[in-house]
Amino acid sequence: MTLSIEGLTVALPPGADRAAAVENVSLTVSAGEIVCVVGESGSGKSVTAGAVMGLLPPGLRARGVIRFEGQDLLRATPAQMRAVRGARIGMVFQEPMTALNPLMRVGEQVAEVLRVHGQAPGFGQLAGRVAPMLEAVGLPEPERMLRAYPHTLSGGQRQRVVIAMALALEPAILIADEPTTALDVTTQMQVLQLIRSIQRRRGMGVLFITHDFGVVAEIADRVAVMRQGVVVEQGLAADVLARPQHPYTQALLAAVPAASRTPRPAVTAPVLLRLQDVGRSYGNRAAVDGVSLEVRRGETLGVVGESGSGKSTLARCVVNLVTPDRGSIVYDGTELVGLSRAGWAPLRRRIGMVFQDPFASLNPRRRVGDIVAEGLRAHRVPDREARVAALLALVQLDPGAAQRFPHEFSGGQRQRIGIARALALEPELLVADEPVSALDVSVQAGILALLERLRTELGLAMLFITHDLRVAAQVCDRVAVMQAGRVVETGPVQDVFARPQHAYTRALLASVPGRGLTVA
Repeated sequence: MTLSIEGLTVALPPGADRAAAVENVSLTVSAGEIVCVVGESGSGKSVTAGAVMGLLPPGLRARGVIRFEGQDLLRATPAQMRAVRGARIGMVFQEPMTALNPLMRVGEQVAEVLRVHGQAPGFGQLAGRVAPMLEAVGLPEPERMLRAYPHTLSGGQRQRVVIAMALALEPAILIADEPTTALDVTTQMQVLQLIRSIQRRRGMGVLFITHDFGVVAEIADRVAVMRQGVVVEQGLAADVLARPQHPYTQALLAAVPAASRTPRPAVTAPVLLRLQDVGRSYGNRAAVDGVSLEVRRGETLGVVGESGSGKSTLARCVVNLVTPDRGSIVYDGTELVGLSRAGWAPLRRRIGMVFQDPFASLNPRRRVGDIVAEGLRAHRVPDREARVAALLALVQLDPGAAQRFPHEFSGGQRQRIGIARALALEPELLVADEPVSALDVSVQAGILALLERLRTELGLAMLFITHDLRVAAQVCDRVAVMQAGRVVETGPVQDVFARPQHAYTRALLASVPGRGLTVA
């Protein structure tokens, strides 16, 4: 069974930045193979998937041919597409929390797929029909999962539920649209292995959309590289990875951070930030449990671990967004735990924070200049307009960006705006909480290079929170590995990653996608 896309073109409305979202795209997905479509945001990957499923946004029209099981899906009626969608072609969406109904139990949502296609299990049959599907995707205690709501599950568990829904009717083709982008490395590897094992067992064809060549190296049989709506290169994954022909493919491969680095001298400057036995609990769960760390002036300390390991809670304790239950946080001789609001006021200038999500962390109703100047206004800094222009130039944005709104920028540009805001008051310490996890690898590389340049030029110390060990290897001097609220290993990056001592650190490193990837 083959899915064949021939000459697919999807025109964009007048005034868009290019004529077509997808232009003259041709590729095939056969039974028993995984074809990865790789490229940056805006390259047309998801539009291609949407055209196959008949799920294009309003106003977009597709031309060309999409052949599957004897019919052209672009010319299928709505009733014909409903019969294909879910039953013969399943789809796994990028963000499981938006793909799942928060008001429905997990079992009911999987059963809904069956009902839509005429297989209507009653409540008494639910466990017998749906529980085995949940078990097949590796969910623990499937009988309990039937009654769970999505918000009670981890990100990886939610993604497994979405995969169960996509596979409920044993489709011939599975489309997976960035299904692991928001997941930490161990969960990502588990989901990749799950998709690969189910694909092999059932002989499905899989169209796997990603921006990460590390993922391609783990899962793909063939690969198609897209740039600005056009397929610029395709072939066997082993050939494209080893001998990329197109400059864009070479650039994407070069942007994949390596989980190793050239050693650099240890930072010997005085300690700027010291945490001693810091703890923070929520109910009976310890999010941070007895953490002790030091950050020296001009040093970048990476804190790595899976989701739920306590990394972000620790960062929020440092900037007083969360109050520790116990322990000590000393910044340049000042104890921060228990410090009054008035006592914190002068320290706000000295500690900046960059948040994970560049979409949610910027006020969409305010112009960029006003956003960057927030701290300057609060501290009555003069010549704010000139300072904002200088900050935007520092993060390599045109000063004219000050008059625009956040929605007018790409994700990478928005993160640069967040960095400019964090640097506005010339802090000595920058707390960066997963600052590149939502970005394409090529954009990610640019932000990491920017942070490294700013650290060198401004002498910044950084507390860098990440779940991606490849990222930590690029920007950090030392690394602390967190598991279940505790630091299980710490040391220079090159030592910890080359000779990990703790089993959890070894498991994290083994889960890095494409860890053996090299560019010819």
